Amino acid sequence: MARKRFVTSEISTDRKIAKLAEKNPVAAALWPWFITGFDDWGRMSADPVEVKLTIFPAFPYTSDEIAEIIQLYHQYEIAHYYEVDGKSYLAVNPEKWLKYQTYIRKSKLEQQKSKHPEPENAPWQAQDSANQKTATINVAKQQSATINVLSPSPSPSPSPSPSPSPSPSMKVVGGSGGETSEGEHGETRPNNHPLNNHSEELKNTTNEEREILSVLKSIELYPFDFEKDLQFIRDLATDYPSLDLLYQVKKWRDYKRDKPLTQKSSPRAQLRNWMNKADEWRNESNEKTGRNTAGGPARADPAGKYRQFVRSPDMP
Repeated sequence: MARKRFVTSEISTDRKIAKLAEKNPVAAALWPWFITGFDDWGRMSADPVEVKLTIFPAFPYTSDEIAEIIQLYHQYEIAHYYEVDGKSYLAVNPEKWLKYQTYIRKSKLEQQKSKHPEPENAPWQAQDSANQKTATINVAKQQSATINVLSPSPSPSPSPSPSPSPSPSMKVVGGSGGETSEGEHGETRPNNHPLNNHSEELKNTTNEEREILSVLKSIELYPFDFEKDLQFIRDLATDYPSLDLLYQVKKWRDYKRDKPLTQKSSPRAQLRNWMNKADEWRNESNEKTGRNTAGGPARADPAGKYRQFVRSPDMP
């Protein structure tokens, strides 16, 4: 059974869970416990006796009742029940699973294998296959339309002319987040997003993680590494669950504008130390006042909980 799993508050308004609750409230209420039984690939054994002993050892439910609950999850499409070589398993959509279990590294899933076999003919696999088929058909139609276009009548080739010079009101300038253009009034316009080169990896990240990564990449002399920094901020989210990471990272960025990084700096160690001081301040303040103390706007964290306010260490 997993050491930790994230459960979002969205579970309270999930339509499939709500429909199941009308049928069997106990089955709906036990779903968060089942979440702890899935491995990093979103699979688990569906043997009722094994589930009872590993997940519900202190609950007064029989293995027959657990078997019925498992079938209800399959019936309401909350999880997919399947059998391989006479053994039963339960799996959830891996894309949706990784959307919430944000600390699981994609590289680990590629390098290692689950001890539970992959399901065949799962609903999400059929959907992926249908989407791929549709995309293939659309590409074929576009290619066919291109081939069938009548070639234009030949015409005299125009004499080459010199390439036009860029307009004086628009010029390209460099930037840490990709190329930008400078308008006629001196404003800077980004031509692409700082993380556009990582479009595939971004699919398994949250909005907050993407914002934090963009902030880190914008800091001068910060040695940005997408995979390393994604894991770094996920570790910070685990170690400091009460802090608003995005707010603190922005404060650290502003601090670095006055005291910039150097080639010899250890920026990740500095940022972790910043988070540690912010957390210490929050704990000390809570002990003195007997309540949670704020130092920045509250924002939702990746697990779906509301973070507490935290004041930056550089504030008096």
